Amino acid sequence: VWITTGYLRGHGDISARGGVGNTDGLATGGSGSGGRIAVHVKIKDEYRGGFYALGGVSSGTQHGGSGTVYIEEIQGDKLFRRLYIDNQNANPPKVFTLDEMNPKTVKANATEENDAEFGFDELMLQRGVSSYFFLP
Repeated sequence: VWITTGYLRGHGDISARGGVGNTDGLATGGSGSGGRIAVHVKIKDEYRGGFYALGGVSSGTQHGGSGTVYIEEIQGDKLFRRLYIDNQNANPPKVFTLDEMNPKTVKANATEENDAEFGFDELMLQRGVSSYFFLP
């Protein structure tokens, strides 16, 4: 899900969830990974709903990996960037790997603040996230 807008208002859920796998019978398969949600708000964010990019949870141990929610908005005169990852306490835990730079940074042939490869003002890792951050 990719949203670019001047104003974001309302409530409800924006979701990119992975499907539930089948662990019974002959046709077995793991659950799907959570999707990606990217929201770019240029003027004002007044959205009060939820964002869900969760992996599918099966009755066995073949849960889908975490998805991501990335929110970018203007606060005052500064761009504020948030990344949320929720692993839903999957057992065994699924490792999340971030190995892709922000396309805006790549297009500008630049780096983030302090010459970092990745830049977020807020990073929230929820419910058992194991993460690796790799340089591209």
